[in-house]
Amino acid sequence: MLDIVGKRGWYFLFSALLILPGLVSLIIPPGGWVSGGSGLNPGIDFTSGSALQVTFESKVTEGQVQERMDQLGYPEALIQKIGARAVFIRIRELPPEEGGEDLSQREAIQQDLDRFVASIESVQFDSVSPIIAAETVRNAILAVLAASVFILLYIWYAFRRVPKSYRYGVSAILALVHDVVLVVGIFSILGRVINMEVNSMFIVGVL
Repeated sequence: MLDIVGKRGWYFLFSALLILPGLVSLIIPPGGWVSGGSGLNPGIDFTSGSALQVTFESKVTEGQVQERMDQLGYPEALIQKIGARAVFIRIRELPPEEGGEDLSQREAIQQDLDRFVASIESVQFDSVSPIIAAETVRNAILAVLAASVFILLYIWYAFRRVPKSYRYGVSAILALVHDVVLVVGIFSILGRVINMEVNSMFIVGVL
């Protein structure tokens, strides 16, 4: 019979080696816990702002788009390539569009990119206010806490006839924490390497 329990030290070591790189990424600056950050690259669901996914009719580079965004007064813009012809642009929250002859800031960006970078095929736009972003963060934290409590209570009830049944619930929570830390650590590394962002769907996936 395979002695799994007897070799648990090796399993603990293997698990630690998987988690350690992600923990280091979560802790170290810039953006890590040491510098007061979350260790992740949060999307507009958590930070607020506006996002445009622009598809051009020909190939473009991040540098071309970044140059135009700088000229338009958005030096903080995050530019990320999506394939050969599409880019993702995240900037500060744009004011709501109003009627009138003046171009909205969103339209001004689109026209500038269409004129100086390449002809635009399509644009997808999304915007999240600071109030909604703060509410999303709060709801995400509450969802994680509620899920942990219900898992603990359910397992305690399911094993209620077993001596010290609470230990099974605690073990399940520890396993949950292990899996969450592993996934969050991987996304922290991906955020540093390829600017991958986390959003509300990330929280759904973790749960």
